[in-house]
Amino acid sequence: QVASGNDGPLDQTIVSPGVILIPVPDRVTFFTSMVGNKRVPPGEKHVINLALGMFNSYQDSKILQRLALLNVGSSQSSEIVKVEAYADTDEDGLFNPAVDSLLETAQLSGALYVFDNLNLTLRSYRSTLVFVTYDAALQGIRDSVRIDLQVSDRTSLGFQDNSVNMQGEFPLNSAGVDVTDGMVSGQVRLLHVADARVSPGARDVPCFSFVLPCDGTMGDVLE
Repeated sequence: QVASGNDGPLDQTIVSPGVILIPVPDRVTFFTSMVGNKRVPPGEKHVINLALGMFNSYQDSKILQRLALLNVGSSQSSEIVKVEAYADTDEDGLFNPAVDSLLETAQLSGALYVFDNLNLTLRSYRSTLVFVTYDAALQGIRDSVRIDLQVSDRTSLGFQDNSVNMQGEFPLNSAGVDVTDGMVSGQVRLLHVADARVSPGARDVPCFSFVLPCDGTMGDVLE
């Protein structure tokens, strides 16, 4: 409440976007950072979908070996070319594929994207950040589908030391959802049109031929 009576906000509660950790000894605490909503065109590469943070409060380092992600969006596996995990090498909290280190490319196993050999060292009493990115398919991708990766529960994580105490508010999912949107030139296939000499008054002369993509696996109509 303020003296002017300009009270609020009336529409929604405002919360801090940051994460405050109160370390408890002998555990690894997992958390996520916001990545925001994005419109993703076909063929887009290195799209960040999950920022996974870990705080190691053990007195020695721990090695994260396995990470399994479930796509809780509406996209099909054919619409995602690959999913990759990067370490925040320069520790600036910002994803940059030219600077941050590629840890591993996930293998698709049923509905899960699985990293089995991350070998990521979590230093004692330090936070470690991992960026999970994907490449969207150029062809065969539908418009307006959601791509949203999450860590469902503790069984989705694995350490070399099986006794590691893992804590966090599962499922772990960065705030924000990606939605595929639009068509790009790379999806349009140009067909050959032969060179020709055209006489005055000629009709129906071929001059431009192309194939438009359908809406992924769904049909479409040119209006």
